[in-house]
Amino acid sequence: MHIISFAIRQAGQTIGNTPIREQAVGAAKARAQQTRFPVSVIAHCDTGKEIEVIFRPDGTSKRISK
Repeated sequence: MHIISFAIRQAGQTIGNTPIREQAVGAAKARAQQTRFPVSVIAHCDTGKEIEVIFRPDGTSKRISK
């Protein structure tokens, strides 16, 4: 299983896409702190599986596999 892209979402809207994990995580953390609302990073795998990590404004995160 290989990750092919990352989508950054907030409040049901996609706010960005990138193939670079560090870029997606950094952008999600910064956006969550700026807006005070959770931001999700969804990893799209070549198998069709998605892995979601929710970044909260307080700096914590939660991983969800779909």
